[in-house]
Amino acid sequence: MEKKLAARFDQLKREHPDAQIGLWAMDEHRVALQPTTRRRWSPKGERVIERVKPGYKWLYIWAWLRPATGELEAWVSDKVDTAHHNALMDKVAKSLGLGAKRRILLVVDSAGWHTSNDLIIPEGIELFFLPPRTPELQPVERLWTLTDEPLVGLATHDLSLVERLLSQRICSLSSRPHLLRAHSCFRWWPERPLHI
Repeated sequence: MEKKLAARFDQLKREHPDAQIGLWAMDEHRVALQPTTRRRWSPKGERVIERVKPGYKWLYIWAWLRPATGELEAWVSDKVDTAHHNALMDKVAKSLGLGAKRRILLVVDSAGWHTSNDLIIPEGIELFFLPPRTPELQPVERLWTLTDEPLVGLATHDLSLVERLLSQRICSLSSRPHLLRAHSCFRWWPERPLHI
């Protein structure tokens, strides 16, 4: 997979010699009113007790990440479907100024809304599909432990609170590209880290 991605990235640069080409990755992450737990320290002999209030409502984080620079475009949403994916791809294309002079190769998994016949891909975006069931190859997967941090130990039925905490966390992470790059730029990633 690494060789195929590198070859396609190089080919895209040759096909569009006058364009800036970036290598981005995109993924979604479901966050629910379920408890988010982590290992915690406690004094020897004492058991950590966590309050939990499981709920059954969900939010989704949609994240576009350029691992070489740590650039992040992300949204919190209550939907995950092809129509929503189309709208967000269009929003990202406009935000990044994509078109004939600026293009990206976007690494995605094979989720149904990425492969749908109803998918509308804006000019300047080309999709590169990861093999099925390989989340370890998706750089964006490494961000979810960072985005979930404010939810650890939170017991609530207030979905708007969860949305607000996630939005604040995403804004905070967006201003820390070095951290995002350190978590997501794999050794084999074809686009090497850029000094920013």
